[in-house]
Parts: sequence; structure tokens; C-alpha cells
Amino acid sequence: MQHRLSELGYLTADDVDGKYGPKTANAVSSFREINGLEGSGDTADSSFLVRLYGSSAKQYSEPYLIMKIPPSSYGQWKSSGNKLAMRVKVQNASLNRTVKAFKIYMYATDIWGERLYGDTTVYYETTKKTVKPGETVYCNYVYLPQRKDIDRVYVGIYQVICTDGTLREADKVDYSYWIID
Repeated sequence: MQHRLSELGYLTADDVDGKYGPKTANAVSSFREINGLEGSGDTADSSFLVRLYGSSAKQYSEPYLIMKIPPSSYGQWKSSGNKLAMRVKVQNASLNRTVKAFKIYMYATDIWGERLYGDTTVYYETTKKTVKPGETVYCNYVYLPQRKDIDRVYVGIYQVICTDGTLREADKVDYSYWIID
């Protein structure tokens, strides 16, 4: 399985070691996502194996904005006076590049779905943290005002800087949201 993943660019030749470790799990997860397979992220089930060894298996192509908020990402928040501090888990979706910093955008809505702070206002924070390929980390806390009015918080990744100096910005931020209780 590792040899085939390496042929398709999901693992390097050095990663082929016969062990199902973190790099292989990340490669399986990336393969599933790129090939449109449903199910658990890093599970090498029968549908995975059929696609992996079939002629329709897609080569690895690195996403433009390599940091992502996984669908099951965990968010943490705490109140401080009338402010909400929130952070979420993010993942380096690259198989090859290490991230040295990334910028998160956040905004909030009230119980009627109306944006607080205006339609174009977002709060942001840059997390300066080394994030290796496949690694998942928390972003820094972002502080949002009007805690008592917040029902949902929307979070997206705007910018990523890699250790090789590559800077990438989102044309349009892809937001995930959390309901704040």
C-alpha cells in the first residue's frame, strides 16, 4: 500500500517503511479526500484499496492553501467580561511543506443570523508556529467583542507562510462555524 501511495505522490520513497505510522495515515487521509472517498479519514478500508489500485486513482496535488480546518475540528472558547476568546484546531494538509505561520479570520452572528460588527469586519490573529506536514495544532485565541450577543462564530484560514518562504492568501475565505452555548 505504501509503495502505491508513493507512486501516486502521497508518500516519498523514504516514507515507505512497512509501518502504518502518522505519515501513512496522513497519506491515506489525503488520498481519500482527493479521490472523493467517503468514510473515516485515515482508514484503509476496501473502498480505499479498490480505488488505490484501480486505474482511476488520482495523483496527489497539493492544495493551494495548505492549512485547513478539518470537518470535525475542535473549537475551544472562554468568556472574559464581554469578550469571547476562541481558538480551533487546524491541520497542515500538505504532505511536503512545513508551515511557519498562518492567519485565521473570525466573525460572529447573533441568534437571528445577523453579522455582528458589520458585514465586512473580521477579527484575525496570526499564529507563528511550526506545523509539519499532516500535523494538527490549535491556532492562537482570537478575541471577539459583544460576547452576550454571539450565537455562532465563523472561522476560516486567510493566509499561510511556509518555511520555504512561500506566501499564499485565500481569494475567498472558506469558513466553518461553531454554535456558542
